[in-house]
Amino acid sequence: MNIKDRRKQIANMYWDLKNDFKQMELQDIYYDVGLMIGLCICLNKPKLSDKIYSEFMGSKWVIIIGVTIRVATK
Repeated sequence: MNIKDRRKQIANMYWDLKNDFKQMELQDIYYDVGLMIGLCICLNKPKLSDKIYSEFMGSKWVIIIGVTIRVATK
């Protein structure tokens, strides 16, 4: 795949994730964000990868003994 195809792939994944973010399981969000970040780094776009990470992982979820707690990072 060339650079244009990779950029399109990132854009499609971003909008899919943005639209389905609240209904998705946490492990699927981690996978999609990780894949987008990896593609951004391959395209030499570290600032874009930081923005994607901040948008979807800005508030983290912590699982402690089966109890899910939301931890604000801002």
